Amino acid sequence: MDKPNRSSFDLTWGGAVIFALITAWFMAPLLRFANPRLLGGAGLMLGIGAWAIYRGSVLREKGQILIAALFGGIGLIGLTIAGQHTLHASLETDKACLALQGRMLAGNGDANAAGAFDALACRPQFPRKGDLLS
Repeated sequence: MDKPNRSSFDLTWGGAVIFALITAWFMAPLLRFANPRLLGGAGLMLGIGAWAIYRGSVLREKGQILIAALFGGIGLIGLTIAGQHTLHASLETDKACLALQGRMLAGNGDANAAGAFDALACRPQFPRKGDLLS
């Protein structure tokens, strides 16, 4: 077996880890809208892909890059689908929250609207012309 090539692996994946941490920090509020099975499956596929990249680039084992491409590709497709579903669910919830907020502010004393607003963990909406929700 060849000498391990750890320094280039560390440089490449160090940046990827920092990118992933920053992305996770800013995407955390959307996690409540995500499909946990799809997100978990995609994360598992990406983990297997990263493990295969390590084995192929550091340990120089043959065939690992193909495994990394396969599992990494499946994981990225899963994350893309999960991301689209999450954003769609978030926008739909914001539309429902805006409608509930309008009913509450209309002054007709709708207690069901207030309960639903609380149950959906809505935040105050500020509709503007040309807003994403319109």
